[in-house]
Amino acid sequence: MSLLGRPPFAAFAEGWRDMGFYNFVPDLIRPPREATPGAALEKTGWNLAGVIDDIRRFDQRTIERMRDYLALITEDVKDFRVLHAGG
Repeated sequence: MSLLGRPPFAAFAEGWRDMGFYNFVPDLIRPPREATPGAALEKTGWNLAGVIDDIRRFDQRTIERMRDYLALITEDVKDFRVLHAGG
């Protein structure tokens, strides 16, 4: 039996199993696109605006935490929002 099946490593392995990894592609995120409400974030991040818009509607505190994390990474970030364009 591997160590990953034994405490405390079992909890660590379980956490890794539930993690998602992303490789954002800015050129896919930038163009305006139709919203995809309720969708999970895609690996490339192309639907980031729709996911942020959904989270903002139901969980403002999570949006504030995201803003705070971004502000720690770069002082230029003060806030962010989704802009709705067209119909």
